[in-house]
Amino acid sequence: MPTLPNALAALALVTGAVAQSAESRPTSQPDAPAAPTAQEALQTLEKACGKMSHLQGLHFSSSQEEENALTRQLGGMLGGGGADSTDVIGRWTPTTVELEIGDADDVVVHGTRMIARDDHHDWSLRRDCLADGGDMPFMFDPGLFFETLGDAIGGNLEFTRAEFVTRGERRYLQVSVTVQDDLAREFAFSGALPRASQSGGIVMLGGVRGLDMPKPSVTTDLAIQIDPESHLIDRIRVKTYEDSPFGGNVVFQVQGADQDDEEEPEEVRTVDENGQRIFEQGLPIRAVEDSQSVLTFSVRFKDHDKPMLPDLDDRARGLLRIR
Repeated sequence: MPTLPNALAALALVTGAVAQSAESRPTSQPDAPAAPTAQEALQTLEKACGKMSHLQGLHFSSSQEEENALTRQLGGMLGGGGADSTDVIGRWTPTTVELEIGDADDVVVHGTRMIARDDHHDWSLRRDCLADGGDMPFMFDPGLFFETLGDAIGGNLEFTRAEFVTRGERRYLQVSVTVQDDLAREFAFSGALPRASQSGGIVMLGGVRGLDMPKPSVTTDLAIQIDPESHLIDRIRVKTYEDSPFGGNVVFQVQGADQDDEEEPEEVRTVDENGQRIFEQGLPIRAVEDSQSVLTFSVRFKDHDKPMLPDLDDRARGLLRIR
């Protein structure tokens, strides 16, 4: 007979597995509404974007993971090359953004001014960098994102899927869409979504200035979860795939590395036995080539339309010129 601690541990494992499987699972209850048509889903998404872009306050938490093509290739030969990830907690109003980046950095942007601090630096004026001068991660602007997404619905945005999903006791309409190339670049260039970098930052979405190079192909998939009653958006998931402008013509050789020891990549199933595209958490599964960089970005929202002024000391308020 298992001891009580072992039994409790087993119960915790089972409970955790059940909770994980219930995360955003497709609705299958007999009373579940039928999935909307593409037109109905896009109309609902457009209405939700309108509401979200006009909120006066919002809290969010974001997670960003980037797997760079060049870093992946070099990392594979050097024994590393894992994806880089960044977690941010944010509070947003139309005039102020307050960010907690990881465990050490705080940033506040008010109007045209930005301040930052960490464990070793008091609030100081900064521009596009952290308190210690380190790289500033992507600063998500909910108002800009939803305005850009809403404007794209009448353009070249591609509808891919709509379904009702449940998370806990709540039911959401999950709308999946795709933007490509020029429209995908517009999302990145405008700052609505983070940019997928190439070649360690040497070659990026726009190519190299001064060189006659083709712009790399870019595909961005989005899954948006909407509360069907309030038409407020609860979560977005984004995955961007960017091809290297060099294609597969660049080969990196590390002295002493045995090319014969490279493992063959596993084949990725993108369609099921019926020829239907396979989705995971609202995003279509795509095979990733060696020449592609992949960026995954997700955001959860809460406290919709509840503006909260940042709790700043006199030094911070003075630097931001907040009276």
